[in-house]
Amino acid sequence: MALASLAYDGPRTSFAEPEFFAALKIYQERQYPLSEMTASWAGAFGQTQFTPTTFLKFSSDGDSDGQINLWRSAPDALASAATLLVRQGWKSGQPWGYEIRLPSGFAYEDADTDSQRPLNEWRARGITTASSKPLPAGDDSAAIYLPAGARGPAFLVFSNFNVILKYNNAASYALAVGLLADSVTGGGTVKRAWPHGERPLSREERLRFQDALAKLGFDPGAADGVLGRRTRAALRQYQKSKSVVADGFATAALLAMLDRDANK
Repeated sequence: MALASLAYDGPRTSFAEPEFFAALKIYQERQYPLSEMTASWAGAFGQTQFTPTTFLKFSSDGDSDGQINLWRSAPDALASAATLLVRQGWKSGQPWGYEIRLPSGFAYEDADTDSQRPLNEWRARGITTASSKPLPAGDDSAAIYLPAGARGPAFLVFSNFNVILKYNNAASYALAVGLLADSVTGGGTVKRAWPHGERPLSREERLRFQDALAKLGFDPGAADGVLGRRTRAALRQYQKSKSVVADGFATAALLAMLDRDANK
C-alpha cells in the first residue's frame, strides 16, 4: 500500500511508479501469495532487499528448484546478489580497496571518492599501505575515501567499491561490506583508530551547513540537506579559506565556525 501511495502522488512518483508496476508484474508472473509479498515502504523486499525492478533484472534461482524466492531461500538471495554484482562490473580477484596511510602535508582536497587517479600517482605522492609498505605500481584507477575525515582512517577504493555502491549508494555501506568480506578471509581489521566524540548531524544542521556556505559565497548547490559532491567541494573551499585541513568532512565544530562567520 505504501508503494502504491508513493506511485500515485508525492515527490517520489518517478521512482515509485515503475517499482509499483514491476511489483504487479512479479505477482502476475510468479504467483506469490500476496500475504508473503511483504516489503519496506519503498518496495524493497526479501533477504537482499531488492526493489521490484532490481528483481526483474537480476534475480537468480540459486537452489535450482525452478522458483526464485528472496524471502525464504538463502541460496536464491545470495545468487541474486552475486548476479547483480557481476553484471554491474565486479572484477573477480580484484580488491574493493584497502586501508592506507597518507603522508604529512597531503592535500586533503584530493581525498574524495569522485576523484579517481592512477595508482602510480598516489604512490608518487607518498601514500603507502596501512603497514607503511609502498603501494603496488600500476595504472589502475583508485580514489581515497575518508569515512571520518582527516582524523580517522583512510582507504584507497577501486572500481569494485563503486560496484557495491550500485547495490546501495552509500559509501559507509560499501565500506562495511568490504571490511566484512575481508574479515571472512582473516582481514578486515582497521589499523588507525576512529575518532571519538563526533556525532551524526541532523537534517536541520546539514541545511544550516548549506545555507551558511551559500551566504559566505561558497556554492553548495540546492539546500536539500544532502552533503553531496557539490556541498563537499564548497566546504573544502571554505576550509582552505580558514587554513584548516580541507577534508570536506562536516562536523558540529565546523558548523559552529560556519555559523559564526555567516552571522558576523
